[in-house]
Amino acid sequence: MKKFLIPIFVFLLSFPSFPQVTGGSALIPGELSWKLGFGGGFSYGFSNGSLFGHCGYDFKNLSGPGFYISLNASMPINYESDVYALVSYQSFNLESTEEMMRIKAVYGEPAPVEIKMESKAKVDVSSINLNLWYKRKIFSDFFVLGGLAFHFILDNEINQDETIKDDNFVFYGSEKTSDLIYKGEIDNLNSFQFFLSCGFGYDFRIGYKYILTPIFYFNYPLTKFVSDNSLKLMDINLGLQFSYLF
Repeated sequence: MKKFLIPIFVFLLSFPSFPQVTGGSALIPGELSWKLGFGGGFSYGFSNGSLFGHCGYDFKNLSGPGFYISLNASMPINYESDVYALVSYQSFNLESTEEMMRIKAVYGEPAPVEIKMESKAKVDVSSINLNLWYKRKIFSDFFVLGGLAFHFILDNEINQDETIKDDNFVFYGSEKTSDLIYKGEIDNLNSFQFFLSCGFGYDFRIGYKYILTPIFYFNYPLTKFVSDNSLKLMDINLGLQFSYLF
């Protein structure tokens, strides 16, 4: 019996107990450690509400892919929870298309006529973000996150075009079916954005000093994206963080 118990006991003494611990084992607590790391991943942005474009267009359902690169740090509270911070640069390419009837001057007609038009808005947004979470281990090394996020918009641009959807007409003068309406910054953009943030992940120990963490999180907006519109922009993110314990 001792032949079986001794190897098990040695294994428990040598196997690290928690991902925020340096040393220790499943039977003997180790030393709580800070973590510092880097990472990145994929993002997807989507909207609630609408963005007022030029020429009377009201864009809904803005959405599109993005990415982020990040630095992360965590401070242990106890053996099962941390204060977790993620500072990231994030960029999105969003699109939305709307149709409506408009009075337009077209080639071959003596007076403007009402025709079906389509407008596409392409929105590029980049920001510096800070996510502050309470991190709680649930079982094994699986954890959940909850907290706040703060985004500062660094750069933004909207490209809005307009296309005639009737094959019988082209624009007067240019004889084209598509034309650029506006290219430039979004009017009345709120540079500071505030969010509720939640997520989950799993810490994979690599030796005694390194952790590889797949992480998924969602940011829900508390502020409008544009002050005079109802648009709110939210995002989901999936990435990897590589951390060092010290």
